[in-house]
Amino acid sequence: MSTLGVMDSSGVTLSKVNREYESHHGHLKKGKRVLSAIERQAKKEKVLMYLSFGFFLAAVAFIVLKRFAFFAPTQLMAQVLAMAPKKLFSTSAQPHATPASGEGNAD
Repeated sequence: MSTLGVMDSSGVTLSKVNREYESHHGHLKKGKRVLSAIERQAKKEKVLMYLSFGFFLAAVAFIVLKRFAFFAPTQLMAQVLAMAPKKLFSTSAQPHATPASGEGNAD
């Protein structure tokens, strides 16, 4: 084979490769668009997941605080405190005994 024949066959091969590349270029471009759309969706889902978990924690905190009466109405709290034993809320070690009105020192 001569040099011209080799160059001619190389040129034909290069043109075939160029046509293949052009046909695959569209597919590669479309694949890149699809991958970028999938990545955006994954980011959105990740943010949504964190927001949902935050909402869940907020709901749990509300329920727990409500259970411990932090959000209870004040009248209800007053009733609960009135029903509680007085010993729990006394400040001294022993309660002070006060004489009744008819009882006292007989002078």
